[in-house]
Amino acid sequence: MRPVARVSFALVLASACYRYTASSNATPISGDVVRLDLTTAGMERMTRVLGRDAVAVEGSILTVDDTSYVMAVSGTRQRENQSTLSWAGDRVVIPRSAVQSMERRSLDNKKTWLVAGLIVLGAIAAKVIISGFDAFAGGDDGSITPTPP
Repeated sequence: MRPVARVSFALVLASACYRYTASSNATPISGDVVRLDLTTAGMERMTRVLGRDAVAVEGSILTVDDTSYVMAVSGTRQRENQSTLSWAGDRVVIPRSAVQSMERRSLDNKKTWLVAGLIVLGAIAAKVIISGFDAFAGGDDGSITPTPP
């Protein structure tokens, strides 16, 4: 496989876009990536663990029981500026009573195909530009090539 094709293929694979959507199933299973929106009381209760003003927790579900979710946290969303603070997959127990709603992470097909298409077009444009410059680098030096006998 040519280097440009390899790079394009890798970029297309890495360019998947995701979104969070309301969960139709109330109970997530191990491995699901979710965002848990916290209640006001849940925010106060979880302040020591999640930090001040954390309104939501994002991450992978490790286990679920009747009273809590155990997550590998990838981030928390803050109240004031809606920014997400990154975490390193720390294991955190979130009581169900602290959760207002849950959203599941899913692939956004439309955005993913758009980004993939733009990457492919960019790779094609780069190839055309590079090939165009190569044409100027070599070629006819003005000498006469003898005909073979």
